[in-house]
Amino acid sequence: MRTFSNESTGRGFLQSVFDSLSINIKRNYYFEALKSEHRLRFCQETGGLLFDYLKQTYCETDPFSKFSSLEGYDIYAGDGHYHAASAHDTKKDGKKYPVQHFYALDLRTHALKHLIDADVSGDRKKEHDMRALKRLGIDDLRQNAPKGRKVIYVWDRAGIDFRQWYKWKQAGGIYFISREKDNMKLSVIAKLEFDPEDDINTGILSYELVGDLMWSFMSENKIQMSCNFR
Repeated sequence: MRTFSNESTGRGFLQSVFDSLSINIKRNYYFEALKSEHRLRFCQETGGLLFDYLKQTYCETDPFSKFSSLEGYDIYAGDGHYHAASAHDTKKDGKKYPVQHFYALDLRTHALKHLIDADVSGDRKKEHDMRALKRLGIDDLRQNAPKGRKVIYVWDRAGIDFRQWYKWKQAGGIYFISREKDNMKLSVIAKLEFDPEDDINTGILSYELVGDLMWSFMSENKIQMSCNFR
């Protein structure tokens, strides 16, 4: 009920429940219950079961079903997200910072899954996307994908780390797609052939293997595939 209500505060929600349903929920009971580790585990387990259920039934609405080359892949869009700081949140250096989380959206089902909380221990106010992702294990990133199935993540420019991408690909069949950063100086290693007349390649201007000039030597884990789009 709290999720679907239009109330912006917990106290406002309790007042609306009392006004509309004549249910008097004690403020202390409501807020103290939110701290329950048992309730948190229950919510996490319920969310995980719902996510897995939708994952198993995506074939009816899957927008990628017409692309046979993607049959063996789970596809996610990932990003960090900020919730506005609560009135009761602890201040750091006299300022309250918003709560930061990282999520993955299953692009086949549009089911959303929480990946990890930001680590804001010590003097850290927020956490970079790649730092948070590196704290996750291979199994966490694969999200129960069966053996032999590959996983693709589409992330914004904060997710670029070619070395880590290579490690994830080799260890867990996990692939990342992102945009080039403005300050990157990529050198073209090779131009690859593609069929511009094929509908699947609509908008592609070039298909290349590229490397980052900031590295003084080139090895396999520094070479990435690149597609330039209109």
